Amino acid sequence: MPLLLQIIIYTTLISYAVGAGLYFFGAMLVKEKVLKAAFILALAGCVFNLLALIIRTIIAGRLPLSSGYEFVLSFTFITAALFLLYEIKNNAKSGGGPVMLIAAALILSVVIMMKGQFGEVSPLMPALKSSWLTIHVLTAAAAYAAFALAANNKIIARENQQQEAEKKYIIYQDAATLRGDAKNFVSTSRKSKH
Repeated sequence: MPLLLQIIIYTTLISYAVGAGLYFFGAMLVKEKVLKAAFILALAGCVFNLLALIIRTIIAGRLPLSSGYEFVLSFTFITAALFLLYEIKNNAKSGGGPVMLIAAALILSVVIMMKGQFGEVSPLMPALKSSWLTIHVLTAAAAYAAFALAANNKIIARENQQQEAEKKYIIYQDAATLRGDAKNFVSTSRKSKH
């Protein structure tokens, strides 16, 4: 089981990382096919992430919410799932790059810093056996995921506002240049008549 879990974690990492790259590339070039491929990879990463959580639940015999490794897997899954739901509902593909990049970075942190925990299950301390732990950890993971998604959306909205302002400024500058050229043309033509 630990080898299978390791393969699934690496597949999740690759899906999220390549999906992030495609989201950035597709948004930059405004290519619908690339954004669709990015969505499919992000969805695949989310499914593999869920599969890793299910396998971890089977190995541990409980919900995987009591260690840092399990929390990161849960948080990453909830973040990716929330974004995918948001994208489906609002057709907002431009924010996928940062979200999937965060998801890939979190899974990479699991691979680098928590590699020994893939198959390792230690007994829970008595304080962690409370049913409130499940509620607390799921609520925390959902809150962090919602915050990450909201922060991402705000950054993307701010970037879009800045791009629109730059376009308006360029148009204004072009119009001012044309006005100046027209005034110079009129004054030059008046001087040449006299």
